[in-house]
Amino acid sequence: MNYISDIKEYIQQKISNGAEVGYYIKNVKIKARKGVIGEKIITIMNNGLKETQSTVLNEGDMIITNPSGEQYRVSADIFKERYTADPDNNGEYFPNPIPQKMLFLTEDISFRAYWGEDMHIKKGGTLNITDYEIGHIYGIQPSEFQETYTSYSIMDEDKKN
Repeated sequence: MNYISDIKEYIQQKISNGAEVGYYIKNVKIKARKGVIGEKIITIMNNGLKETQSTVLNEGDMIITNPSGEQYRVSADIFKERYTADPDNNGEYFPNPIPQKMLFLTEDISFRAYWGEDMHIKKGGTLNITDYEIGHIYGIQPSEFQETYTSYSIMDEDKKN
C-alpha cells in the first residue's frame, strides 16, 4: 500500500493527470447513535480490512452504521447537514441529497485523514474531495462505495427545475 504524506498534493497531481472525478449522492438509509466522549470507533470493512479509527471528541458526535455494517464517527454539524431522521424508524436516517465530489483511485493508498488517524483505501475506491479546500478528505472502499452511492450530474438538477 502506497503511503501518501501529502494527500492534497496527491489529489492535485491525479487531477492534473486526468484522474476520473465525478459527483455522487449517498443513496442508502443508515443507522446512527450519539457517541460517548472518549469512545474509539474502529472502522472494519466486510473483507476484514481495518480502514481507520477515530475517537468521539465532542458532545453530539454521531456513530454511523452503514447497511453493510461498517461504522464511523462524524461530527454533529456534518451529521445535521447530511442526514434526516426517518420518522417511522427510531435511530434510522435518510441521507440528504447533497452531491459529493469523488476521485477514483487506481492504486491502494494510505494517508492521514483529517481526524488525525491513518486511513487505508483499496484500488477502485474513492476519495471524497468535496471539502478538499479545507482538508476534509476521506476515502471509501470500492464495494462500500458501490453499495451506498449513486451517480449524480448537473443534468439531474436541471431536470428538477
